[in-house]
Amino acid sequence: PVHLAVCVAGILGVACLSSTGAPQIALFVPALVLLGIEVRDNAWCQFALLASAVLVLAVKLPRDGWERFWSPYNRVDFHVDDGLVFANGIGHQQIVDQGSAGRAYPLPYRAIEAAGEGPPTRVLVLGAGTGNDVAVALARGAAAVDAVEIDPVLARLGRDHHPGRPYADPRVELSVTDGRAFLEREGPGYDLIVYGLVDSLTLHSSYGSVRLE
Repeated sequence: PVHLAVCVAGILGVACLSSTGAPQIALFVPALVLLGIEVRDNAWCQFALLASAVLVLAVKLPRDGWERFWSPYNRVDFHVDDGLVFANGIGHQQIVDQGSAGRAYPLPYRAIEAAGEGPPTRVLVLGAGTGNDVAVALARGAAAVDAVEIDPVLARLGRDHHPGRPYADPRVELSVTDGRAFLEREGPGYDLIVYGLVDSLTLHSSYGSVRLE
């Protein structure tokens, strides 16, 4: 019964901490405590556990300006100075100011202008991430923007670190949910729908075809 209780407590603890986007150290410490309870009567196991903890912290903790978070979907590594975002060890996106966002982000609006149309009034951004597409939509004259992002950590990084503060703009409504679920309950009426990075970068398992989300 004791072993079962420890296992259940560990699973529930990891689930709760992951749902809040807690950093890696917050996930590791409860596991260390639970393992310590399991081997409390064995001095050698306690020593091995302590040595393993030191080794893991030395190797795995982010450094040199990197912060690490665990979301329900990804391990997110974020470099504060460069705005780089890695998801599960793969380059995912970079927070950039809308004035230097490059040619890709303004491309839909340039196409609309070339067709002789005015700026879109209501814009939907699916896979809004850290807010680059949203910031460009606002700069291009959108009166209302619905931003949809499934990963709460990416949305929070955009809210806290994007230089344009797009998610703080009163014209923006941020929904942290799956894009398909959002479209099922949201009616028509958008002048422009922008797809950000809507695909997961990894499979749930290398032995299957089920994607991470």
